[in-house]
Amino acid sequence: MSVDPCADFHEFTSGGEVHLLPDGYRPSPGLHYLLTGVHKGTEREGELIPSQSYAMTRSAASWKDVIDLSADDVRAMKYLRGETLLLTDEEMKAAPVREPAKKKKKAGAAGRAGRPEKKAGKGKQDMTLITVDGFPLGFGKRNGPRLKNGLAPGWRKL
Repeated sequence: MSVDPCADFHEFTSGGEVHLLPDGYRPSPGLHYLLTGVHKGTEREGELIPSQSYAMTRSAASWKDVIDLSADDVRAMKYLRGETLLLTDEEMKAAPVREPAKKKKKAGAAGRAGRPEKKAGKGKQDMTLITVDGFPLGFGKRNGPRLKNGLAPGWRKL
């Protein structure tokens, strides 16, 4: 059995939204679909922002950056409420190494309309899968010792 439940799916992009469709299935042109396959995420500025439904199809073995919380950990409830999490030293050390961002070359020393060029960032920030006892909850984004919550607002516990 494959570790990835979406291994037999292919990507379909429409209007910046990326969906996973079963192999052999192609949407018919001219038809409007309310829901098409698994919504993988949204493309913004060349980066894929994974969706909540995509997080629910993942397992710890199918994602490179995973933080597994126990059901007794107070951070699990904080995550479900939409709060930012503080990472432990062990979780900080377990973070995968990210490649530095490549600088884009622009004509001249200044950017558009005479503005100075922006400094290159820290590189592509991959999303971290949050699981509780191995079950996926959603994604977050590492920012130093903090993990910014990526749980969709409709999924949060009030």
